[in-house]
Amino acid sequence: MKKTKYPGSIKNGLLYIIHRKAFDQDVAEIGKIRGEFKDVRVFVTVEKVYKKRSNPQNSYYWGVLVFMFCQGYFEATGDKISSDEAHEMLKGECSRIEVVNQKTGETRLVIKSTTKKTTVEFEEYMEDCRRFILDWFGMVVPLPNEQMEIFK
Repeated sequence: MKKTKYPGSIKNGLLYIIHRKAFDQDVAEIGKIRGEFKDVRVFVTVEKVYKKRSNPQNSYYWGVLVFMFCQGYFEATGDKISSDEAHEMLKGECSRIEVVNQKTGETRLVIKSTTKKTTVEFEEYMEDCRRFILDWFGMVVPLPNEQMEIFK
């Protein structure tokens, strides 16, 4: 079944679909082709749009944070790890939540994906990563656009 997706907004509790005529035409066209929308029930999903992490954030994360984690890990353990392994370790430490089973009261830690984080949530995650790297390896990770001076 073909899906159709259009942006919109909610103002004062009312849903406004951008390009409403095109939306209506799209729904009608799908119904003509498939015969699926004559007398059927459908799901309408409303999802708040959040700005996802930016390319500069992503570049900083992989180029600075993950790189420095790999360096610190090697210096601390003597083992080399890949960027993907470092990312998984950072997620395990800094992107986990406690989930409670409502029936038993039992809790588990669940690692959350970083790809769905908003720019603000991802910035908070990176701050947690910087703090973790400082605590575990004693390494200060420079902030984005911060110049580092290397003294020999």
